[in-house]
Amino acid sequence: MAYSHGGICADSQFERPKTVCSLFATIGYHDHMDRPQTLWKFRAVDDRLRTILEHQELWFADPATFNDPYDCAPVIDSTATLRQVRTHFITHISTENAHIPRAERVRFVNELANAHPFLRPGFSGSDAGDDFLRQTLDKVIRHTGVLSLGSDPSVVLMWSHYAASHTGVALAFNTDSAILEGAERVQYEHDRPVIRFLKTKTR
Repeated sequence: MAYSHGGICADSQFERPKTVCSLFATIGYHDHMDRPQTLWKFRAVDDRLRTILEHQELWFADPATFNDPYDCAPVIDSTATLRQVRTHFITHISTENAHIPRAERVRFVNELANAHPFLRPGFSGSDAGDDFLRQTLDKVIRHTGVLSLGSDPSVVLMWSHYAASHTGVALAFNTDSAILEGAERVQYEHDRPVIRFLKTKTR
């Protein structure tokens, strides 16, 4: 499996791969008790490796450069009734602006309806609504970087794909490092995940 983030330390004291693991992932665990003590970064011997070792700088990759075109590309579902959308906006605005009288918050939503596409009749649940959410998600992803680490230094596929066909190295990262506190293990599914504007499929 694999993970993300890490403090710098290199360790070459391990045997070369002897087994094949059929599953590898990309990011770490929220639960500290389940998190491995060490995570591994497979790399070729190149300028980026020197940057890691000499300057203690790590590269967080653009998800658009991943091998899997469906990685970070969930299915978008904007299905919701206009009333549900209005309720969603009012609730959100009320939470963020509890000090403002409710009547003013409702008036603000009514004014927002003239500008925000999701408050226009027929927009949510349409192709245009799905496209709007997809573009919004794409903007977030474009400003996101991912550091991929593995939990097993003996995985043959990792050496083949990420360590220059077994000629590179594997760097060990101590997961007690603060940079790995928010790491999550990637769970691969048979079906692409669905991101819904609201947690309902009711039209």
